[in-house]
Order: sequence, then structure tokens, then C-alpha cells
Amino acid sequence: MSAQMSRDDLLVKYPSLDRDIHRVDRLTDLFEAAATQGHKPVGQWKRRRDGREKFVVTGHVTYSPGARNHPRISDALDEARAQKRTVPEPDDLAALARLDYAHSNLSDRDRLSYDPDGYGLDEVYSIESRLHRHKLAASLHAATMGEPMVSVVLIDPNVPAVQPDMPLRWRNKDGSVSSSAATFPVGLGYSPKRVAELVMHFLASQCRWCDRADGRPDFGLLCSAGETVYLFPTCRNCRDELASFFADGDHGSTQSLDFIANDGDLHGTGWPADRRR
Repeated sequence: MSAQMSRDDLLVKYPSLDRDIHRVDRLTDLFEAAATQGHKPVGQWKRRRDGREKFVVTGHVTYSPGARNHPRISDALDEARAQKRTVPEPDDLAALARLDYAHSNLSDRDRLSYDPDGYGLDEVYSIESRLHRHKLAASLHAATMGEPMVSVVLIDPNVPAVQPDMPLRWRNKDGSVSSSAATFPVGLGYSPKRVAELVMHFLASQCRWCDRADGRPDFGLLCSAGETVYLFPTCRNCRDELASFFADGDHGSTQSLDFIANDGDLHGTGWPADRRR
């Protein structure tokens, strides 16, 4: 009969035994989810009656907190919020912006050697990935059915129009149905920033702020508004002009605006997982 293994030896051989399946810790769950989803919780520590301290979640990190202080950006947000939007079918989300398992954080891909043409990520998936793929598909399907979730809205003329099957809330007075611009849900395994980066790369066509011939959308301005993140393609010159509004500190800090780069680096390195960049 073999000798009984110690707890330390068992954990080395079977690491999953260290997980307490009965543990209920909302804060830990939030931070673990943030590693995949990207919705970073923020809050403060408060002392409880028993003398111990408890972290109270008061919200999540938002993008461009100073956006409303800038007149042009504030007007652009009002205009964007007035537009009709709807979520395309999951197959269309994959075709338009590559919102699928291969491009998500769930695949946990390392950075690959840079190739300007990018990589074909249609791969043979392991059996272990089946559950994650099914959960991602379910979350995107829920978004098409109107389930509330964080979504990214690209403000660009290249965004395709979508004709929903039964958009009851968007029926016209005569009973007809109007087309709506596509919006992109942040499904399981995605962060708002990751969705925005994919949407920018595959769909952005011109700077929102100017009509310069060289106004390539090298950046995207992210602006949070509730559960929606608005994404404004921005050229290099306009990025500097928008940021200069906050330079003197009178309208907010220099960190008041959040931009993402649209330089092709992520595409060229195989869309690595957020934590592996």
C-alpha cells in the first residue's frame, strides 16, 4: 500500500483541490472577472462594526471622465446618443468585427511574431474550450435579444446598418421598421477596450473631428456613458488638439481623455490576450 500523500503533495499534483467551491466572496469574484472582462471595480475600504475593514465597490473604471467638459466632445456624445442602434446577429458580429472565441481573452494567446498581414485565427479548438465557446455564444445571443450589457458604439460612416427582425421599440408610426446602426456587445471573454480595438481595426474609416485628407483614424477616443462606450475615430492631429484643451488644468486633468491606438500592432501579433501584451 502506498504512503498517504500530504496536503502539500496533493496540491502539487492536483492544484484544483485548493479551490473552495463553497466560497462566496463578491470582491474576489469581481477582480477575477476583471482579468477576463476588463470591468475594473473601484471603491473604498470601510470599517465594519466588528472592527474589520470591508472593501465597498462603488463603480467601475470609466473612460474619458472629462469628455463632458470639452464642448465638441460633449456635442458629439449628444448626437451619438440620439442615433438608433441595435445588435447584429452573432454570426454578423464575427464577420464584421471578429467577435468570436479566437479573438477573445478566453483563448489566452501570447503575442506572436509581428506580421503586417496578421494571422488567420481559425484554429482547431481543444475539448477544454468547449464550455467557454458555448458561454460566449450564449452571451452574444442574449445581447441580440435585448439583454442589458456593456456595449461599444463606433461613430463612423462605415458602420453597417442592421434591420432587426422584430425591433418593436423602433417601429415607425406607420408600422414600418427603420434600419439601425450596429452596436457591439462586450460578451464573455472581452473587455470594452478589446472590443473597441477590434471594431476600430476592422471598421473605422475616417476621423470624426476633421475632413483632412491625411486624417487617418490612428486613434480611437473612448467615452463611457452608462453601460455604453462610445468610440470616436481620431487622427493624430485631432487627438493632440482635443487633449490640449486640458493642458492648462482649468477643464480637468491631462488624464481626462482615454485613447486607444489603431496602428495594426495587435492585428500583426495575433490579437494576444489583454494580460499577455
